[in-house]
Amino acid sequence: MRNLLVAFSLIGLTSSAMSATQRDAQRMKVTSDNVRSSIERIEGECQNVENETDVYIVETLLPAINERLEDASFYFDEAAFELDKDPKSFTGRRQFQRGCSKTSQATLRVGTARIKSLDGKILTPYAEEFDELKDELEFARETAGC
Repeated sequence: MRNLLVAFSLIGLTSSAMSATQRDAQRMKVTSDNVRSSIERIEGECQNVENETDVYIVETLLPAINERLEDASFYFDEAAFELDKDPKSFTGRRQFQRGCSKTSQATLRVGTARIKSLDGKILTPYAEEFDELKDELEFARETAGC
């Protein structure tokens, strides 16, 4: 019964998570932290918003992005720790996959923030930066095999 449970758990891991390395996890953690600090900076600079679109971005999207990137950073940190102890660690690979999932969700929301910022007033100048942050996340995910 235990072997059957382990087999089903392994099926849930993607091939990218199966080939995850400590270095990939560390790289993804750094990228998540860098993008998160940029999002926090933008959020701090745009506190006095009145336009409905800007309010949605600042009060809904940016906190959601930060939350997912914070979770991703945690998962990648755990993955790096586990994969350093044992490069074939199931727990490390599972944590890597969770981090990948969180960065995927954050990337989608950064893309939404970019599109919405074009309709805003105060956040319109940040559209290009959102695009760069999205590209940075996508490149890191592709490089790490997420």
